[in-house]
Amino acid sequence: MSVTFTTVLQQGEGSNAVGINVPEVVMARLGPARRYPVVVSIGDYSYRNSVSWYKGAFMIPLSSEHRAAAGNVTGGDELEVTLEIDEAPRVTEIPDELKAALASAGVLVKFESLSPSKQKGLVAPWEAAKTDATRDKNLAKAIAAAS
Repeated sequence: MSVTFTTVLQQGEGSNAVGINVPEVVMARLGPARRYPVVVSIGDYSYRNSVSWYKGAFMIPLSSEHRAAAGNVTGGDELEVTLEIDEAPRVTEIPDELKAALASAGVLVKFESLSPSKQKGLVAPWEAAKTDATRDKNLAKAIAAAS
C-alpha cells in the first residue's frame, strides 16, 4: 500500500535538522500503529526510514545526504511525498574484517542479535574511521555493546 501527500519540510529551530511531517490522516491510511517502517519517495529518489511520533507530530527524518539526493531540498520546501510500508527485513552488512574481530573477541553471535539500527550505529563509525586508532576505539565500542 502506498500513500502520496503534499507537505512542507520542517526545519528544526536553531538546527540543521529537517524532517517530513506526515499528516495524521495519512498515518490513519497506513494503519493503527504510531511507528511504521516505510520507503520514502521524493520525486525519483527513494530511501528507507521510519515514521515516528516526535514532539506531537508524525515525522520522518530527512538527512543532508537524502536532501541532496532528492534534489537539494531544504526546510520550508513544499514537496510531494509517497510512503509505502516497508516489509523488507532490515539487515546491516557487517564487513568481513569487523566480523573476524568480533568473532575473535567472542561476541559475534551477540552482536548479530542486536537490532539492525544498533548494528548500523556501531558498524558505520567503524567503517568511516580514517585511522587505526579510531577504528580500534570503534571496535572496542562494538565489543562492549555486544558483551
